[in-house]
Amino acid sequence: MTHYLGFQNDVTTREEARQSAAQSARVLSSTLDRVTDGVTSLDQDGVITYVNGSGAAIAGRTPTDLVGHRLIDVFPTAPLTPLGQSILRARDASSPQRETAFSSEIQKWVEVTTYPAEDGVSVITRDVTEHHQAQVALQRSEQRVSRIFAASPMPVALTRLSDRVFLDVNPAFEDLTGYIRDELIGQPASELNLWVDDTERLNALREVASGNAARKQTVSLRGKSGQIYDCFVSFVPIEIAGDPCVISLVQDMTNENRARRAMEESEERYRQLATDLQRTLDMSLDLITSFDAEGRFLTASASSTEILGYTPQELIGRPYQELVHPDDREVTAREDDLITGGTPTTAFQNRYFRKNGTVVWLEWAAVVLPGDPNMYCVARDITHRLSSEMRIRELNSGLQHQVRQLNGMRDIDQAISSGMDFSLTLRMILDHLVQVLEADAVTVLLLAQDGVTLEYAGTRGFSSVLPSRSERVGTGLAGQVALSRRPLHFPEMREASLHPDWQRVLRQDGLTSYYAVPVMSKGKVLGVIEVLNRGSLELSPGWIESLDLLVGQLAIAVENCNLFEALERQNLALRLAYDETIEGWARALDFRDKETEGHSRRVTERTVELCRALGLPPEDLLDVRRGPYCMTSGRWRSRM
Repeated sequence: MTHYLGFQNDVTTREEARQSAAQSARVLSSTLDRVTDGVTSLDQDGVITYVNGSGAAIAGRTPTDLVGHRLIDVFPTAPLTPLGQSILRARDASSPQRETAFSSEIQKWVEVTTYPAEDGVSVITRDVTEHHQAQVALQRSEQRVSRIFAASPMPVALTRLSDRVFLDVNPAFEDLTGYIRDELIGQPASELNLWVDDTERLNALREVASGNAARKQTVSLRGKSGQIYDCFVSFVPIEIAGDPCVISLVQDMTNENRARRAMEESEERYRQLATDLQRTLDMSLDLITSFDAEGRFLTASASSTEILGYTPQELIGRPYQELVHPDDREVTAREDDLITGGTPTTAFQNRYFRKNGTVVWLEWAAVVLPGDPNMYCVARDITHRLSSEMRIRELNSGLQHQVRQLNGMRDIDQAISSGMDFSLTLRMILDHLVQVLEADAVTVLLLAQDGVTLEYAGTRGFSSVLPSRSERVGTGLAGQVALSRRPLHFPEMREASLHPDWQRVLRQDGLTSYYAVPVMSKGKVLGVIEVLNRGSLELSPGWIESLDLLVGQLAIAVENCNLFEALERQNLALRLAYDETIEGWARALDFRDKETEGHSRRVTERTVELCRALGLPPEDLLDVRRGPYCMTSGRWRSRM
């Protein structure tokens, strides 16, 4: 044996890729530990291979208590519950499953979303106990409204505007008309001959259908027995399941008219009737009151003590504006003018001060009768209702924001892990920065290969072209952030030292506040993210955390892009070295065998021309070019 042939492989790239993958896994694990939803992974045997802190907290355990154990060992009844069956369905059917149910083992309402994977399933858990309780509270509130409708002493009827048929009536309406509920539901009032003058009914319904405010008028109604009732009817337009409807509030005025006539005959009888009426009003949970033309209390029901803390005697003669919250006095005065001018109200809301200084929200129905200077009102305490509605809106808003943030993070993670083009991933990150941070403008600058220049990779929110496409490290706001490796915040941009061209762009877009953070990985600066806003930036902990997550995502994307480009360069160098080696062998043979000098090159060129003429794709021509050289090299070795 005269020669040895050895080969060496450079595994630097592979080792760097492995370390980068390990770093990415650690970053992903750290990110999942900050997610408020629980994230759990199970293998095909139901063994828990990973669980983040939120998932363990929802289960009332720590990650150490769960990882490595089978789900059925930790929660023995899990396969029998809807949540456990949802996980099994996802595994068996290889399709995502979602289930919401109460877990008796952890005493919580939990939403479980299961995604099948090659090695098991991934489970996203969310504690929806508070949301479920809010829904139950809302259902109970609707039930209370339904009971109030049924228990209201005032006759109330619900009518559909399209065909004018009755949809519902309360017992008081049955008592007034003499019809039972089954005789009214589904029947139009015209067929029942309830209105003495049907023109009044048609005019009122047309006015409500045209979109005018709730109408109140005095009409004559005919009962089933034929008796005529003088009634005061209020029409409130509403919409139910997309159908325009109207609520008719009927007040039987027959007895009052008789009382008025009797009052003219006997003052004593009038006082007795007034006392009886007041006693009836005092039984109402709502505040029933009246004001004179100067806005002073004339009467007040006994519920004033419960609602306002004042007895009726303490209120009578006192101007009601003294109790109105200062911020609501102007709008209350305007509403007073409208009611006094003949426009009744049924749902006006304002705030009053209780006797103890606390604030109560009241919803008013008020009217001034023709020829009567006094205003008659019914007020209902809606403080708790408004508080519950506000809380539900806040919860819904917070949940929607978290869902948007999680969906955006998931999309970015998928883009990075799938090797999507970096420019597409960058656009996703820019869009998510604007959405999650509620920013008016953002920029992303990346460090160039020279290590001293920051180049603008992407922007959002600017109406004009930026003054420059790059910044030197140490100059400008972004350059200062890259040099100091610390965030930079200017609540007011006029406090920052900027180039006149940048000042012009900021004035044109109305951007007044600024916040920037460095994008770093493994102790190296990769770039800078700038966030600008037309108002002040609220740097809450949640806002900072969201920005940090997106900065981490961008760092991972940049590192992946740099790693891919390095691999491409090394692959190209290997291909060139391989081709040069083959060609060197061919040239050495040509030098050894003078009669065939240049033969390998000529054969290679003609073979390539022939294959190109035959339509071979360009990627196959590389192998064709190498073939003659390899054949020549083999012939050379055989001669040796």
